[in-house]
Amino acid sequence: MPRGVKKENLPSKICVVCNRPFTWRKKWERCWDDVLCCSERCKNERKRNKRSADQKTCTEQGTGSSGAAGGSNPRVLPVNRRTVLSGMQLARRLKIF
Repeated sequence: MPRGVKKENLPSKICVVCNRPFTWRKKWERCWDDVLCCSERCKNERKRNKRSADQKTCTEQGTGSSGAAGGSNPRVLPVNRRTVLSGMQLARRLKIF
């Protein structure tokens, strides 16, 4: 007696990035409801698009990367999540000490 489900009977979804259909995979067994993208490439593209949209809204609000280099207020640092300055580094950059 055959076990499992035939491939044509597996559930499928539409990728939110490329709008192509993709089917269930064994590695998505526990998180199928959370899966939105068909591949790592589409997942990375979605993140890249979201990041660029966030940057656009930051620059429209005036909190973008117009910091110490060319902004009107020299004490405003550019927003960059990757760079976390310590107290002394921040003081040196702001020329307090």
